[in-house]
Amino acid sequence: MTEQGHSPRWYDKAEDDPIHILASDWFTRLQDPGITLEETLEWQHWMSADARHAEAFARIEAIWNDSWETLRPRRHRAVNYRSWAIAASLAAVAALSALFVSHAPLPWTGAASQTMETLIGENRSVRLSDGSRVTLGGGSRLTVSMAPNSRNIRLLEGEAFFIVAKDPSRPFSVDAGAATVLAVGTEFNVRRGTDRVDVAVVEGQVMVTPDTPSNPVAWLRSTSEQRAPLHLAVGQRTTVDSTGQRSTGALVDPNSVTAWQSGQLVFRQEPLREVVANVNRYALKPIVLDADIGALPFTGTVLSGSAAGWVASLEAAFGLEAKEEAERIVLRRKQ
Repeated sequence: MTEQGHSPRWYDKAEDDPIHILASDWFTRLQDPGITLEETLEWQHWMSADARHAEAFARIEAIWNDSWETLRPRRHRAVNYRSWAIAASLAAVAALSALFVSHAPLPWTGAASQTMETLIGENRSVRLSDGSRVTLGGGSRLTVSMAPNSRNIRLLEGEAFFIVAKDPSRPFSVDAGAATVLAVGTEFNVRRGTDRVDVAVVEGQVMVTPDTPSNPVAWLRSTSEQRAPLHLAVGQRTTVDSTGQRSTGALVDPNSVTAWQSGQLVFRQEPLREVVANVNRYALKPIVLDADIGALPFTGTVLSGSAAGWVASLEAAFGLEAKEEAERIVLRRKQ
């Protein structure tokens, strides 16, 4: 207790508080343009491990934002962020005393969340509040939540291409069901299928973490390597299915990643059910498959405006027959 009868406040012994010191260290490391994805992921884990961690980091970040103009060194002079972070906390005590004596919290804007979606056959490009750009494919839907320390996207269905504004202190994550993609500043594509997620990196690097599948037996049978985060560099792609299994390799044609934005849907050895699910996001009349042909592997390019012609080519290639009904096209093996 202090001599006024109040409990000790965070700034009373900020210089000796281990949480505050660690928060200062993280603040310093996040200013380094060379910070790695592994370090960023470690910081996120530290932030989520204890509410006090996030609170200490938010205090330092708030003080930095409020005090930078008066405390910053001369132009071109190097900044010792760790020393400043502790010193600024102490220097700002007088200005913040009234705020904390009244037990009022630091200003907090909260997370701004919004939903974006496209119609069948519609592509749309949107600039986010942080300067990042998202291009949604046809029949796609996602939610965006922006907070002071994070940028979180949930791809609920469909496909999206992300050009991420670099901000090491606010990792950019995309949750697509079977996997979560973490980036700092990069360009990558995420496609959420019926039971798998495809991720391809055009520029920079990302970390792909398989999510715990709904089937716990499948998760227990998976190896520790399959559960571990996967680092993807430029020119690489990976597919993670609902059991945690993944397949990773190099992009055969990097231009194919964004070809869908100009009406070309490119597939390479993908199950026909996944191909059809993506073609249906651009088709005027949805295609329905008999269950026994969903695993057939398909390689090729489908023009988004000619789904009917593509179906005709499948009949010859796989020995199928198509029956066009009033509201759908049914594909099955020839009887």
